[in-house]
Amino acid sequence: LQTSLLRGDILSQIHSLAVQASCHIALGNQTKACIKLDQMRLAIESTEQSGDIVSCAVYLSLMGLVSVQHRDIKRIWNYITKTKNLLIKADPTTYFTFYAYMNLSDMLSWILMIYGKEFELECPRDQLLATMTEISVSLSKFASAFCFAKCRVYLIEGLSIVAQGSEIRKALVIWNEGLEWATKYNMENEIEALKRIIIK
Repeated sequence: LQTSLLRGDILSQIHSLAVQASCHIALGNQTKACIKLDQMRLAIESTEQSGDIVSCAVYLSLMGLVSVQHRDIKRIWNYITKTKNLLIKADPTTYFTFYAYMNLSDMLSWILMIYGKEFELECPRDQLLATMTEISVSLSKFASAFCFAKCRVYLIEGLSIVAQGSEIRKALVIWNEGLEWATKYNMENEIEALKRIIIK
């Protein structure tokens, strides 16, 4: 972050702040995460790059993860929708979009696997399925350029099965396929993400 500040490289600053905010969220340091997210928002707004929809998508997805910690289902769904709408407009081969896709899949994991019945009261099933289909199509385009993202495609496909009300064992088959893929290429973060949802 300090190096990018010295260079005046705004996009690198935004990326660095996003990574730091993500780490704080994962550690449960909500106050520090919010400070980094506020800095990220200001960096996006204070530059000509304010039109960078990918950075905005990543920012919104991180705000969604903060909302997960507060069990604010309405706000989580709002951030999912806004992030998805931006990603659909983005170049599917832009590398930084992967951060937003990871955060989207994590949010969907929480609302479907943890807050299931609560969430059903806030969002009609057909609306949820339509949103997940759009995310899956967009993510698949990204995965065609960056094969490491294929694990998240498996994750989203499994969640779509859960959202449809099908038997969980069908989703487990897909998630285990993703786990095999991640293990084959030694993708530790993706192994952890898939194991976490399989355990849920």
